[in-house]
Amino acid sequence: MIDRIRNEWGKSLNDLLRGEFFRRLSEGKLTLEHYKILLREIYYNTRENPQSFALMAGHLKGNKRDLSPKIFRHCLAEYGHHNMALDDLRALGDDVSGIPNARPLPTTEAMIAFAVYQVQHSNPIGYLGYLYHLEMLPAGKGEGIVKGLSAIGVPHSAMTFIEEHAKIDVTHTKWLEGYLLETLESEEDIQAVIHCAKGTARLHGLMLQGILDAVDGVTGSVGDWTSGAPGAETAASPAQSGKALRP
Repeated sequence: MIDRIRNEWGKSLNDLLRGEFFRRLSEGKLTLEHYKILLREIYYNTRENPQSFALMAGHLKGNKRDLSPKIFRHCLAEYGHHNMALDDLRALGDDVSGIPNARPLPTTEAMIAFAVYQVQHSNPIGYLGYLYHLEMLPAGKGEGIVKGLSAIGVPHSAMTFIEEHAKIDVTHTKWLEGYLLETLESEEDIQAVIHCAKGTARLHGLMLQGILDAVDGVTGSVGDWTSGAPGAETAASPAQSGKALRP
């Protein structure tokens, strides 16, 4: 079962890695501005993950409810990681005070919304496929990504998010395999996870392409898409950084 999920997701992962973003990274053709907007979009995506994972727990039925304590533990381990992306932007000299009150790019919103849709309108267990992609990618490719970013001049002081997740997500993938073995009860469950893992990889590629297009002016400037979002969180102070909650 785990091999089926890994193999099916791997096909979509290969498509992602062949995409323009990773091709330009491997060729040294990304710029520091691309990386800054990547951190910005990582912030928005990562900020939502603990709450959307907890939302999944609220939709579990029957024996699957027994997974809830482990989900909440995982949520607490992830909470605050979005502020690591802001820390990296600060290390690059950026003023990040306006980011929490602005909007992500639409392609980032699509990736976030896809996972929530699985929980609320399809099979909530499919969310584990979304998590599978997010945990497996840095665990397997994180070191290579760090090397590519270093080659374009990104200092290690501004790569704490990616470097740390390349390490801790190795442990989180073991947690995730345990969740899958504990909760997948039917072929429909397995297919829901495969669908969400493959769909997330595809949407992740669109998110990265959205960053390229916005920075390169293909779809207008980043500011054209990211105006203030009423009711968004206020900016976190350095004292509220997620560093204290890192596992």
